[in-house]
Amino acid sequence: PGCVITVVYEAGPDGYALFDLVRIRGHKAMVVSPERHVGPKTDKRDAQHIARDYLAQRARVVTVPAFDQRVHRQAVRTRDELKKTLRQLGNRIASHRRNHGTSDVGLSAVHKDTSGILEFAEDAVREVMACIQKKIKELEALLKTMMTWEPYCELASALAALPGGGPVTTWHITLDVADMAAFKTAGHFASYLGLCPGAHSTG
Repeated sequence: PGCVITVVYEAGPDGYALFDLVRIRGHKAMVVSPERHVGPKTDKRDAQHIARDYLAQRARVVTVPAFDQRVHRQAVRTRDELKKTLRQLGNRIASHRRNHGTSDVGLSAVHKDTSGILEFAEDAVREVMACIQKKIKELEALLKTMMTWEPYCELASALAALPGGGPVTTWHITLDVADMAAFKTAGHFASYLGLCPGAHSTG
């Protein structure tokens, strides 16, 4: 009784729900970014590492956005997830065609799917892709509307006026960034937004 308790935990699958719960119960809550610790990984050891790093001011404290902003930014994050899924499905169709030899001109005369199963499978994937494309357009329309809302309109207008920028950049910066001061350099900022060049390839 009378103790001031500070709960410190790594950002993970629980997101910020635990942060909100701790604060509602009258305690102080801090979220830190996950760090790699040397040695066996157990819940007890991890807890000790987190506590020691926090007390020694070595932990990188994460800015927790307000609940409304966390909800609003889900729109731009969902759009990005759907765009990624769309690319994966398109690659899957091309992969199936290569796998069965139906895209090869030399094999097209030999490889004929008389059962229609391959066509059915491709049509099924295309129907899913069409549904995803529709939802992406709906989300983009919603995001354009959100940029006129009171908390975001001023920043969104300023970003839209910058040369070289576009609506996607505006959505990301306006909704996804909780605290600009959390970024030490422009490189850290670009990396967080996923707007810097990168390479993604298989082995």
